[in-house]
Amino acid sequence: MEHVNTKSTLPRRGMTRLGGVAALVAACLLLVPLLSIPAVRAGAAAASPETEAAIAWMDEELAANDGRFPGWLEGTVDWGLMADFALARIATGHADDAATRAQAQVLLDNLGTYSTWDDQPDKPGVRSSGALAKVYLVALGAGLETTDVDGVNLETEMRSLMQTTGDQAGRFSDRNPYGPDYSLALGQSWAMMALAHTTGGVPAQSLTFLVDQQCPAGGFRLVYESTPDATTTQRPIPMRPPWLCRCCSEWSVRPTSRRCCPRL
Repeated sequence: MEHVNTKSTLPRRGMTRLGGVAALVAACLLLVPLLSIPAVRAGAAAASPETEAAIAWMDEELAANDGRFPGWLEGTVDWGLMADFALARIATGHADDAATRAQAQVLLDNLGTYSTWDDQPDKPGVRSSGALAKVYLVALGAGLETTDVDGVNLETEMRSLMQTTGDQAGRFSDRNPYGPDYSLALGQSWAMMALAHTTGGVPAQSLTFLVDQQCPAGGFRLVYESTPDATTTQRPIPMRPPWLCRCCSEWSVRPTSRRCCPRL
């Protein structure tokens, strides 16, 4: 689960327009898995004029809001959207731009706010795996230091969140003693993409776990305990029993398996 900061106060310019940012971000993020970080940093992805115009528009929105995208609630920051935009810039050949590096640094400076609940004195020890993975990937793409971010080595912390035993071995999970595990397939992918650029590489267990979430049609479910296919825009349905999914034509419950549905 991604944590929303409730402490910052921000102007509200562009809130209705920012709701349409998802289309640009989604389109740009499709490029990320296809490109290695070194290649993107070298400018291998030539952005179209339309993409450049969209990035320029988002830069204007960011500048108009003091370098922060406002969240849905008054006075909050949408750190997830900021990371999405940074990944979009990296994927379209803007990794070395000063603006991209500045965005990445802001995310690193606010990693605790975005990925923990440390702003709640009675909720210490929380770490959102998806938020950490996304910021880690952004920082690597922008060429920033990740071994000491306010005392945290991002690679070490990322690896510590992967389950190593049991039915969900290989899953990058939230560390949260106060609530359920909200980690998703997207966060799993971000973590693996980031670790692919480390000496230790991608843990084999994480790849096995992700492959097990693949639907017969080729897509991947987004939420492990719900419906979801991350390749669709289908509205998620209410949570159902664990390991219940609709990758197949009918609902299927496989309580002894973490796989989405039987393979065809």
